[in-house]
Amino acid sequence: MINIENLHRQMIHFPIALLTMSIVFDLLGLYLKKEQFFSTSWYTLLTGAFASVVAILSGFIADRVYGHMLNPFPIFKTHGMVQIIAGVIFIGLCTWRYYGGSANYKPPVWYLIAGLFAVVLILYGGHLGGTLAGHV
Repeated sequence: MINIENLHRQMIHFPIALLTMSIVFDLLGLYLKKEQFFSTSWYTLLTGAFASVVAILSGFIADRVYGHMLNPFPIFKTHGMVQIIAGVIFIGLCTWRYYGGSANYKPPVWYLIAGLFAVVLILYGGHLGGTLAGHV
């Protein structure tokens, strides 16, 4: 039988890495003035946003062990809530990029600021999750 808690632990690393690298690729594109980085960022963001939905869903199932989402307040001290907020921001950035027609082009400064904020959140949420699971 599959242990969903272990499955969640394996799935969470993909969105953390992909979403972080999406912003890194955008910053590299700006710094090096190479358009290919913006395209790479878009596909990394798209894959990471999808992976974040899967990771969040598996987290709700794995929460049966910890039950920390029964009382999700204060929001910024609860692993699941921080990750949901970060995931929503990244999905919002993905949606904006797609419908704004700039999926493969240089994003505006506010996009990068929101992306950096979401990266900080997802890394902080990962730390909270590691603490919750007793790995920190």
